[in-house]
Amino acid sequence: MIFPLLVLMFTILSILYTIINIQIRQIIFKKNKPHKPHNENKVKALICISYLQVNNLRKRM
Repeated sequence: MIFPLLVLMFTILSILYTIINIQIRQIIFKKNKPHKPHNENKVKALICISYLQVNNLRKRM
């Protein structure tokens, strides 16, 4: 019973880490380069992927 909870906690932490990473990268991109729209699409895709991964884990439990 503890193992699935650990897996869920790990996935939530990894998702938070990726979101923070994306935001830091966006700030760096805005400082270095002019804004590009495809960056936003990448962020949306990563968020969708992480959401789907969490849903898959919930289905397995």
